[in-house]
Amino acid sequence: MNQDAPLVRDVFPDLTAELVRLLEEEGERDLALCARDLRLVAECGCGDDFCQSFRTHDHPPGRPTGRATAWSASSRSGAF
Repeated sequence: MNQDAPLVRDVFPDLTAELVRLLEEEGERDLALCARDLRLVAECGCGDDFCQSFRTHDHPPGRPTGRATAWSASSRSGAF
């Protein structure tokens, strides 16, 4: 992990605050604690002009991203 990469909470404080709040409301306290320490490692890299995704961990090019967990939450600010 690149410890020199900026913390997401420093670059996108509102996004991080909302993510932490939503995770806590869903009972995901451990994930909420981890979300505060995510680092902005790189842009998504997909090349789409409208993409707003970013990487929080190094990822080898050409490999699948792995499994993801989907959850539904009610957003107040619209960041999610």
